[in-house]
Amino acid sequence: MAEMNLNPYESPGVATASTRPLERRQIRLLVLIVFTILLWITIEAITFALTGEHFPPLRNLLKQNFR
Repeated sequence: MAEMNLNPYESPGVATASTRPLERRQIRLLVLIVFTILLWITIEAITFALTGEHFPPLRNLLKQNFR
């Protein structure tokens, strides 16, 4: 009886996007996105703690754009 290999990384054939490991540039992009989100949350938290308003004040931005 033939042995079945269930590891998708070692199986023959074409690697699809779901079985292929991430490339360096994809990992760097994900790290950049996560870092940007965390930085935004940190700035938002500090601004709200110090001033009591969100960063940026969305109401003011909307008022300026729709005058």
